[in-house]
Amino acid sequence: FSENVQWKDEYKAEKQSVLALGVDAAGIQVCLDLSKIPHYLIGAATGGGKSTLLTLMIHQLNLVGSQIYLADYKGVDFSGHAFSEGHYANNNTDLISMLKKVVGILYERRDAFVNMSCTNIDVYNSSHSPIPRIVVIVDETSMILDTTGREKEEKAEINEILNLLLTIGRLGRAMGIHLIVATQRPDV
Repeated sequence: FSENVQWKDEYKAEKQSVLALGVDAAGIQVCLDLSKIPHYLIGAATGGGKSTLLTLMIHQLNLVGSQIYLADYKGVDFSGHAFSEGHYANNNTDLISMLKKVVGILYERRDAFVNMSCTNIDVYNSSHSPIPRIVVIVDETSMILDTTGREKEEKAEINEILNLLLTIGRLGRAMGIHLIVATQRPDV
């Protein structure tokens, strides 16, 4: 990891929801807070640093105990990371299964939060045994969601993937479930 990204563990934020991205020109640390802005789109051309930034994020998410689910159809950028079974997908079948699992957890959390009168994960974690944030990372999203030249069956799979991602995007924030999507083509 240290060969790819200049990182010091003191950069890590104290809040589980905060990820350090680096320092700006003035030397001030730049962070993003998943509890404030729950989902992110990373767009850049080939070689623009998307996978390096995702590696930095994965490292920090592991440090704070977040559960990570990764879709990596290219299959080479994150090969050094160990993912639990069902937390990694490099094809449509595995991605659909993985996303269904996350959506299932989302609905379980929603039901638990309603039953305990908790409005979000931070309220829940402040008064109950803490549960980890879940971050779904989709790299090379255009490779996954572009329907150009695809057969009818594959288009149906892509539509199912898109609907599962949209469900997580619409309902995930309060449940502590987040999307980080990286692509070369934000139009997809």
